[in-house]
Amino acid sequence: MMVSEGSFFAVLLLVLLGLLWRTFRREVELERQHRNFLSAVSHELKSPLAAMRLALETVTAGRATGEAAERFLGNALEGAGRLEDLVQKVLEATRFSEGRSVIVRKDVHLSRVVEEVTEAFQRRAAAAGANLDLAIEPDIYGEVDEEAMSIAISNLLENAVKYGGKPAQIVVRLWLKGHHALLEIGDNGNGIPEEDVDLVFDRFFRSGDEMTRNTRGTGLGLYLVQQIVDAHRGSVKIASTGEDGTVFRVTIPGYEK
Repeated sequence: MMVSEGSFFAVLLLVLLGLLWRTFRREVELERQHRNFLSAVSHELKSPLAAMRLALETVTAGRATGEAAERFLGNALEGAGRLEDLVQKVLEATRFSEGRSVIVRKDVHLSRVVEEVTEAFQRRAAAAGANLDLAIEPDIYGEVDEEAMSIAISNLLENAVKYGGKPAQIVVRLWLKGHHALLEIGDNGNGIPEEDVDLVFDRFFRSGDEMTRNTRGTGLGLYLVQQIVDAHRGSVKIASTGEDGTVFRVTIPGYEK
């Protein structure tokens, strides 16, 4: 009896130690992601601010005139756009984080929403040298918050351009399967490392380290996608990833009219 009780408490102790170790590792990972986020935001703020200051000082000092001045002012406007995007992304993360924002679902022409978001994204894609290939079935509807879903789609497109090949080839597909609308956005990048697959939707997560990675970002994009899709009683997952690229799939209730 004493041996049996001793074995039970030994097993219980091991289980508790295992849970504590997992919790500790998770906290360490969250702290690393948080540091990466702060480092990324600092870099995203300083780079455009430095470029804007240089451009404006050059023009106001009279060291550039005519076409040269226009180029410098264009650079300043581009930097302002980057700052605006960063602020918007942080505000969106705060708004949709863990269901804090109320999602207002209405009967929406989902095919039109996807088309409009991809059309608006075309300019950014072209500037990055990316190509978009669309296969959108018409007349697919869903009860969605149009603004929130547009943000989710834009973040998936931005992610595809950021991590796609050179040049990036982006495929956007929307179709109906039973009572669900399926949206896939794929790229032709190098895929997601196996150890990162389960982490890509975590807040602040970015693969690698801020000191060594080349892509800009804050680690909020895919987290926002998941929060928004979850609020629509849907799911988002990595449909496939590998050396031929990565495909993200969003599944939400949908129907045809």
